[in-house]
Amino acid sequence: MLRIPPREELLADWIAETAAECMKSASDRGRYYKLMQAYYDTGTPDGSGSYYNAVKPQIERTSGYLYASYDVRFRVSFPRNVNPAMLQYGLAASDVLTDEYRRADMDLAFGESLRIACIKGAALLKHRPDGFGVAVDVVDPLSIGVMRESINDLEDQEAVCQISYPTISELWTMAGGGTKDGDVADKLVERQRP
Repeated sequence: MLRIPPREELLADWIAETAAECMKSASDRGRYYKLMQAYYDTGTPDGSGSYYNAVKPQIERTSGYLYASYDVRFRVSFPRNVNPAMLQYGLAASDVLTDEYRRADMDLAFGESLRIACIKGAALLKHRPDGFGVAVDVVDPLSIGVMRESINDLEDQEAVCQISYPTISELWTMAGGGTKDGDVADKLVERQRP
């Protein structure tokens, strides 16, 4: 289990060390992903191009068989001995999830992440609040790192790191800008300015 430093002044260094530990395989993974992308794009490892690229059509066909975005439906199920009123909540939740995925075109993002996963071996969908609904971002596997690569399930990891580069306005919003904590957001934004 990771131990968070008890003193706030030690926290920034601890976060940097943990992120560096999670991302230490990024350069090796980047070379592998570049190789797989070259095979997908051109059919050759060096990207020079082949007379016939058999990789790209195969990946397109496979990802198309695995997921068809035209019919996304959620179903929340419960054990048989659950209260009948709870079953109605499950049906309502299923409808809300299905409608939300259609409204925000998250089914298309899921299809794109599946194609990336067929090429690179992994892809993640990051769900985030969007007004009264949900939005989703496809996260490239190169921007994600884990503490122990021998553990496959993300929920079993001690630490997961995502590298992203927000704009100043996004950083201000993430830090609580426009609320009573706006002074914290202003300090963070000022720290990030060159």
